Amino acid sequence: MHYSNVIIIGAGAAGLTSAIFAVREPGIATTPWSTGTAPAHGSAPTHGTSPATGTAPAPGTAPAPGTAPSSGKARVTLLERTPQPGRKILMSGGTRCNVLPVTFSLDDFVTESSRNRMRNIFRSWSVDACRRWFTDKIGLRLACEEESNKWFPESNSAREVRDRLVRHAASLGVEIRTGASVASVRRSGHMWIVSTDDGVHFSAPVVVFATGGLSIPSTGTDGTGHSIAESLGHTLHPTYPALTPLTGPHPGSEPLPGVSLDVDLEPVFVDTAASGRDVSDPGANLMHAGIHPVSRDLCPFQTRRSGFLFTHQGYSGPAVLDISHVIVRALKNGPESSSRNKPGKPAAQTDPPATLHPSATLHPSAALRINWTGRPAEWWQGQLEGRHTTTSLLRSHLPRRLADNLLEENGLANRKTAQLSSKKRQRLIADLTAYLLVPTGHLGYKKAEVTGGGVPLDEINPATMESRFAPGIFLCGEIMDVFGRIGGFNFYWAWVSGRLAGIHAAKMASDI
Repeated sequence: MHYSNVIIIGAGAAGLTSAIFAVREPGIATTPWSTGTAPAHGSAPTHGTSPATGTAPAPGTAPAPGTAPSSGKARVTLLERTPQPGRKILMSGGTRCNVLPVTFSLDDFVTESSRNRMRNIFRSWSVDACRRWFTDKIGLRLACEEESNKWFPESNSAREVRDRLVRHAASLGVEIRTGASVASVRRSGHMWIVSTDDGVHFSAPVVVFATGGLSIPSTGTDGTGHSIAESLGHTLHPTYPALTPLTGPHPGSEPLPGVSLDVDLEPVFVDTAASGRDVSDPGANLMHAGIHPVSRDLCPFQTRRSGFLFTHQGYSGPAVLDISHVIVRALKNGPESSSRNKPGKPAAQTDPPATLHPSATLHPSAALRINWTGRPAEWWQGQLEGRHTTTSLLRSHLPRRLADNLLEENGLANRKTAQLSSKKRQRLIADLTAYLLVPTGHLGYKKAEVTGGGVPLDEINPATMESRFAPGIFLCGEIMDVFGRIGGFNFYWAWVSGRLAGIHAAKMASDI
């Protein structure tokens, strides 16, 4: 048996942060690498080795002489199932690692739990305080991209972020054991017993779950943390892929892979039966009774102009990823399957008319309502009064292939704009300012950046991150029912919740 004061399961962003804050003082005798030193830049820890001796300890043994912490300092063990810590950090931001947003609000996050509880957790550590910790304590120099509201490492290297976190944990004495895939956590007296798949047992009075969710399984996430949490009495809000690319048809007959542009995009619910119109008719606009706004509980994100990319299978880019969870949940459950998915009141009559892709005739759906250029209908009305052809006008404001496909779809290619009938003019303006794409699927957890759902915030103490059902168990990071939009928000949640769990896990361990 291997004894610790605090065991942390999962060496991702939340787990590394939790471990660093759980070690209250520097100078603990243990180090996490078999050589007794921090790893070289980019190297991985030696599999399953003892930090004190560099050899694998025999199962069932107590701490070897000289390895127990002295002077009452906590012994912190960090268990990671993969060969190296922080694999998801390495993949983030296109390997640049968007460490933090510059500013944030609660509306940048989705949860089915109490938003007041989420607010209290974020109040424990501001964005500025977190940024100073990275620069002053971790030694990471950050560069601000104010226009995109993002902090990146000056080096543009996700590897530097991961390595500096691991080295800092090493300097504090955190013991990192890789290749340690946790199979179970059970209570034994006043201690928790953590057992791995290969039969090694660890014991501590306090355990932190930083196991992640189900997204990007190649990084080692498989939902084990959720299963163990359930075995300890927790419930789960149903999990689903979030920030994942969507699949579906492109406008027109020619595929548009590689075409990208900044758009204004919002999710809506579409009930084609309520329109009473054959929307495959190019001259028919969808009646407003068939479009319903998505509730702010389901998607609190404010519409913002951001990148949209047509892929071989459908759509991606920040604009799509941010709202993909709405589509995922609608495809899984239907828009009326739960109170959080129910459409709201009909859109106001001042909304622009919406042009519907023919796939929307199938059934009530969640759709992407897109303004391709961000220009209002009134602006386009003025442009159509000029001496242009439809093709030259659209090509001057949109990628050529997209412009051609939109005009092909509504039968208005190479028409003189001043000679368009009122009905055709209205149809073209609708195509440009309120086009509806109806996704048919998504790429799932394999490509999802985060997991939606998870352990409800109502089942933890938001002041400490401790379980309300299993004293001595703390939870943080993606295992919880919180995720943010693209832009460093999910890392911020990991840093904040990991810090809070680590601090209070260490306090509890010191009191036992």
